[in-house]
Amino acid sequence: MRTKLCVLGAGNMGLAIVDGIIASGVLSLSDIILVRRNIDKLSEYAKKGCIVSDDLLWGAANADVLLLALKPQMMADLFQLIGGVADGKLAISIAAGIKIETIENALKGASVVRVMPNTPLIVGEGVTQICRGSTCGDEDFAFAQSLFCGAGYTLVCKEEEINAFSVLTSSSVAFFAEIEEAMCLWAESNGLSGYDRQTLCDLISKTMMGSAALLYEKKYEPKALVKAVASPKGSTERALDVFEKDGLYDLFSKAMTSSLRRNEELANLK
Repeated sequence: MRTKLCVLGAGNMGLAIVDGIIASGVLSLSDIILVRRNIDKLSEYAKKGCIVSDDLLWGAANADVLLLALKPQMMADLFQLIGGVADGKLAISIAAGIKIETIENALKGASVVRVMPNTPLIVGEGVTQICRGSTCGDEDFAFAQSLFCGAGYTLVCKEEEINAFSVLTSSSVAFFAEIEEAMCLWAESNGLSGYDRQTLCDLISKTMMGSAALLYEKKYEPKALVKAVASPKGSTERALDVFEKDGLYDLFSKAMTSSLRRNEELANLK
């Protein structure tokens, strides 16, 4: 049974995962080691009962589950540092573009799981894809899944699907934010400039959240919700006509395909 977790690179995403773990009660606070260069930023977690350190090797040596949460460009150095203590441990990587095979070759004897979380994990509304390595047994894989279930929705997938899912559920957070920015700018230029920006953003965010609830909780098909809102010859239909005329679907397809291609390029960098 895995009991001791070390988060190697306890930044925003690593701590969001830890918050979900704490909320779900999968591990006790005293069984969580958090490692980052500036441990002053971990004081809140130290007060709660987590162990904090600035020593990556010490943290890795004293845990049986390693959450690899450093930036992708720092992973090669991390592998070289902790490779000698990885045997028999469960290594869970959230580093974009770093393939399971690369991790297995660098951390000999480790059981490897690769995950792709997204930023809403920070508020407990994350979407995380999980795929297992060739040496990962059922018990380790189930444990890895349990670490993410407390912070949102999880989906088991194949590694070759990770790049596309990265566009669909990770990069898309920025796409939705850009849509909100465009709507906010429009509001400020069309009679609503008397309201502060935060109020406008809050109204748009709540509308997005309500729309998402209809799609997710009530299981509306996207086109069915469009039809429910857009009366024939009404103002909403007029806006939808502009989207169709200007090629909204084509624009999203081009943008998301471009993002996918970049993911593939990054995954093939040596």
